[in-house]
Amino acid sequence: MWSLIVHGGAKEINPEEEEANRRGCINALEAGRTILASGGTAVDAVEAAVRVLESDPTFNAGYGSALNGDGEIEMCASLMEGKNVNVGAVTVINGVRHPISVAKAMLFEEPILLASDGARRFAERKQMELCDPADLVSPEQRELSRTDKHDTVGCIAFDQHGNLAVGTSATLPCPAAATMPTIIWEQWRSPGMASISREKPSRRGLCMHLPTDLSKLSRLQSRSSKQSVAKRAA
Repeated sequence: MWSLIVHGGAKEINPEEEEANRRGCINALEAGRTILASGGTAVDAVEAAVRVLESDPTFNAGYGSALNGDGEIEMCASLMEGKNVNVGAVTVINGVRHPISVAKAMLFEEPILLASDGARRFAERKQMELCDPADLVSPEQRELSRTDKHDTVGCIAFDQHGNLAVGTSATLPCPAAATMPTIIWEQWRSPGMASISREKPSRRGLCMHLPTDLSKLSRLQSRSSKQSVAKRAA
């Protein structure tokens, strides 16, 4: 049993952009699904799905995302895994193709968050995929100098080994991306978590997941909730 959710941002989607957003989310789902269905880890599935979104200029993450006041792309990404509750995050980073992969490399490092030049030096040391910062600016961005994208992409995965992982990626200004994993984690372990539709596209946003049995996850959430209540009572 496994589960996978991706989202392309809480944003207004114009009718002419709906297909590109839908297609991008489906491509991200497929990348994560391939890993989970073959017994891979939730962390690897989250990374794979978010990398697809970072490569698609439709979304505000990685290539083609919002420009800052200097006409550059500064990114932030974060990843959290539930087995040992490790967190890795980078912010104000540029010159890397996939900030989510840099965040993943931070998972088992002593620092939780690296910023700016220090984050890029870490990415270089870990042999992440580097690039000229100008290569992250899409032709559309160059033409329009768009700074109006402020949404965040993300993914949650639950693998066959019973482990959860969550990741986010965005372009500054979007400071919430670096702290979003802990927020999402609390939402997932909450006993009041709402059910999720198989596919729910809308002009406010696009969120889809591949259907699978969530009963095991529900039991895990219930047990976690009871443990939390017991600790508070103690």
